[in-house]
Amino acid sequence: MTVEQFAKAIEYLLLIGAIQGEAIMRLHHLLMDFELGRVGADILQKEIDQHDSDRFHL
Repeated sequence: MTVEQFAKAIEYLLLIGAIQGEAIMRLHHLLMDFELGRVGADILQKEIDQHDSDRFHL
């Protein structure tokens, strides 16, 4: 997935209320780290899957 696709997945989770509080910031920081090449897509996908595994699984 691209940064934009991950951002849309995170936005979806936010809009449906699947993430709140610290989870929002954690995903934001992971997205930034992914964009900078500090973490792989698998780590970010795993975190997203914890909140909505059916919708955004690769």
